[in-house]
Amino acid sequence: IEVEHFERKSGETKYGFERVIAVIVDSILLYLTDGFVNTARYSLSKLSFIFGAISALLFAISYYQKIINLVFVHRNPLFIIGIVFFIIFLQLFTFSLISFFLENKKND
Repeated sequence: IEVEHFERKSGETKYGFERVIAVIVDSILLYLTDGFVNTARYSLSKLSFIFGAISALLFAISYYQKIINLVFVHRNPLFIIGIVFFIIFLQLFTFSLISFFLENKKND
């Protein structure tokens, strides 16, 4: 289907790079909260397991490189990045557990 577009006669468009970033952030939040149906602790848990999976993948790659390519772990940046992702996983998961217990205590 062909569409005929006309040029704007007055004013400026409000859609710039800032708007694209806002749409991306909203899309991520919609994904994490399943359309804003779930609470924040579910999205924190989901995000923490994403970081945990990335960490496990990076650890597996660095282990493969150690066994096959004889790359030392202390010289492998993937291992350090995996440690950082694992720490983020632990922090987010702990925070989601704390929010779960606080929410249950508030409801009792």
